[in-house]
Amino acid sequence: MRNLKGILDDDSRIRQTDPLQIKQSEMVYHFIVWHLDDKKYDKFVSEDRNNPVVLWKNIKDYYASSSAENIASNFGKLFSIQFQSSSSLSESISLFLSTLKLLRTISPTLFTGDMSQGLLDRKARVAWHSEIRELTGRTPKE
Repeated sequence: MRNLKGILDDDSRIRQTDPLQIKQSEMVYHFIVWHLDDKKYDKFVSEDRNNPVVLWKNIKDYYASSSAENIASNFGKLFSIQFQSSSSLSESISLFLSTLKLLRTISPTLFTGDMSQGLLDRKARVAWHSEIRELTGRTPKE
């Protein structure tokens, strides 16, 4: 197991031409693939065959995406989006929607449609109020 972790964490081994190291890399790759079912094989195995580093990165990225730390990070990103001027309004909306889609993907049970609609309504109201304030110099009434 120690050798497996060493090979996975050190991608410089893959670039070397030592036949023993290449053989070890292939063994690690096949060991990982052997433990994947058909769905996961299709999802994680890329065109770069016999490269355990790429395979391991694909697996780590997929499962790390639903970690609590990543969900919290994306919530922070979602709440930090600022809707300010009309020139950046479409960019802000696009960023908000893509972050929202990512949150729905990585945490479908935590992030429901009602919650996302409420966030979108609140953000849209804030954007609309700031747009009217910028154009008229007055704060609109609810």
